Amino acid sequence: MLAQRLTSWSVTCLAMLALAAPSYADEYRVSVTRDDTNLYRITGKDILIQTWGCFEFAFGEDALLRMSGRSGSIVFLDQGQKCQVSAVYGKTRVPAGTYSVTLSRESQDWYSVLGMEMRIKTLACYEYWFAESLTLKVDSDGSAILYKKDGGYEFVEGFYGPLNL
Repeated sequence: MLAQRLTSWSVTCLAMLALAAPSYADEYRVSVTRDDTNLYRITGKDILIQTWGCFEFAFGEDALLRMSGRSGSIVFLDQGQKCQVSAVYGKTRVPAGTYSVTLSRESQDWYSVLGMEMRIKTLACYEYWFAESLTLKVDSDGSAILYKKDGGYEFVEGFYGPLNL
């Protein structure tokens, strides 16, 4: 009797899990341009799409962005290529001040801030930083510079935080 109840309960739970299985909650038709390796910018927006192993060279290409939470896929409509999306990032502001940050390179000009869900987009930075400690100075107008230990510096284009679509 107990085994029969457990089996019945297991079937009910499996049915509920199947109904709750992840599906793409939202679809967005967008125009994208490749900004960098595995990084695409939505035309006319301060939104960047980070992909995995995506080699599509897009310039104003129509695409379908399918998202469920913070991950999903992007389908480039002209070529039909589909790529996995690891995250979508929107531009965010960082309060003026001087900060100690640890950065790791994700791709050219695109760095993750360790310990935070933030990315920094630089202007023509070719550094292969991995857990590199830097000083970040953000001015009241939002402009920012990363200062290296050797006295050099890199300009910041913007700060980006994950979007939950």
